[in-house]
Amino acid sequence: MRFLKALRNRLRKRRLLASRKVSGIRGPRRLRATRGESPVFRFEAYRGMGVFESLSENWDRITDDVFKTGGRVLVKVNLNSSDPYPASTCPRAMAAFLDLLKFRGFTDLAVGDCSGIRDLPTRKVAKETGLLDAIEGKAEFFAFEEGRWFSVDIPGRYLKEVTLPEAVFESNVIISFANIKSHALADFSLSMKLAVGFMHPAERFALHEDHLQEKCVELSLAVMPDLVVIDGRTAMVTGGPYEGKTADLAVFLVGRDPLCVDLAAYRELETARRSPADPGNFTRDPFGMRQFSHAVEIGLGQAVLPEIVHMGRHTMEEEKMP
Repeated sequence: MRFLKALRNRLRKRRLLASRKVSGIRGPRRLRATRGESPVFRFEAYRGMGVFESLSENWDRITDDVFKTGGRVLVKVNLNSSDPYPASTCPRAMAAFLDLLKFRGFTDLAVGDCSGIRDLPTRKVAKETGLLDAIEGKAEFFAFEEGRWFSVDIPGRYLKEVTLPEAVFESNVIISFANIKSHALADFSLSMKLAVGFMHPAERFALHEDHLQEKCVELSLAVMPDLVVIDGRTAMVTGGPYEGKTADLAVFLVGRDPLCVDLAAYRELETARRSPADPGNFTRDPFGMRQFSHAVEIGLGQAVLPEIVHMGRHTMEEEKMP
């Protein structure tokens, strides 16, 4: 039985990669409001999920009152592989975040991703990581490869076209829920790199051939989230994206602008790598890294560090880190 299940998964993966069937053409998914300066809110989270209580209390301030409770909210997670948090999204953190959204009045919730080619199908990964069980009764799960795909033209330097899942265009609000990870090929994986999970798997071979860092950033020209949440309680500070040395950074970073939140997360990651004197190819100036310098070049933001709003320490002693 296990052999037959593995065979079915392998055949399904081959069919998906062999045919990139596109159901139509759509325009880029842009933000519904101009934000101007966009601060990053830094929550210290030493234990458990108590940080979400403070996030809920400050919700209107953080979201700038542009979120409407009607329509679908899609939370884009990290299910690149079945490896546990921080390689993938923490199931307990996602369950707590969905509870926050429900408390704030959102009723149509969805969680979605498309796994890396090595680990497809995504629904299997969601089951193996425990995410599928964690969100049961809270949100619908979308494995993007199970639905329709649409072609989007973008004015990138290295990407001119990208194929995105229907869920992107059927959602009123998109939230990027990322981790802090070092990445062997892309240097690091934060919210902008997380957008690779929106991309049709058949296009990811070319993505990795050259200019990976720049192409990951150019995906933001196709689909831009309304809110970015980065779970940095535990970070992968070397290796990545599947495994590597980890460190407890004990932070959540939240903001409206992916570039700004990624810059704040990079500072946390670079500091953690510098502590054991293992900075590798990380530069003290974040704009010395290709992801950030290219983001500035294509107009996603300016070469300035974001304002960090420190929200204090939040702890629930009865809970333990996952």
